[in-house]
Amino acid sequence: MTMNNDHYLQLWDQVLLRVLDVRLRRIEAGELFLPYTLPASTFIFCSHGRCELWLDEDIWLADSFYLLHSGKGKKLKVNTEQEMELYFIFYKAVLPPRSLREFHMLMQANSPFEQTWGMSPAEPLELHSLVRQLLSGWYASKSPVSKLQVKGVFMQFLHHVLKYRHRRFRLSYCRSIPEIIWYSPPNRPWSSCRPILSGAALRRLRADACICGMRIVPGTVILLQ
Repeated sequence: MTMNNDHYLQLWDQVLLRVLDVRLRRIEAGELFLPYTLPASTFIFCSHGRCELWLDEDIWLADSFYLLHSGKGKKLKVNTEQEMELYFIFYKAVLPPRSLREFHMLMQANSPFEQTWGMSPAEPLELHSLVRQLLSGWYASKSPVSKLQVKGVFMQFLHHVLKYRHRRFRLSYCRSIPEIIWYSPPNRPWSSCRPILSGAALRRLRADACICGMRIVPGTVILLQ
């Protein structure tokens, strides 16, 4: 069963989420980081430094404020010649038994909680702040109120992450946008741009492009299907 972006977000909305553990691992320059098998679905946030993150046979080149997601059972290796700070957020997602059969089929076919992907957030400092709040809240107290606070921060964290992922998906496919979005003549100021869509649509497109690490400059013609 093929999963589109709407299915992806619906599954996140349907599942019961629980934070299992939050950790900070500081790695010194040249330190040997022994392979570590992830015990659950995991977000790995690099707060500073640069390194190679290996998940089984896949390699990710991570700079400061890079976010990596992995499913349970992947073997993590880290290669770095710089000091690194890695935050680990281990969580569990369970689909309630009474959920629609369609969601159970999607989970079995292509669970988003077992997927491996990486991204550079558009608002890294805000995401970093949420990760630090998760860490401090996790070790502050084990009372029910503290656990509820950690879950609330985790939901904010997920909102930021999934919002950026959704925008990147829309920019990658763009199936609902007309063919020619916008054109500006080369070597001319922004005031000479000839928009074919409304200003609001162009602002959304520029924001999406920034999230994906793209830059729209004068002379750019965007052709989308």
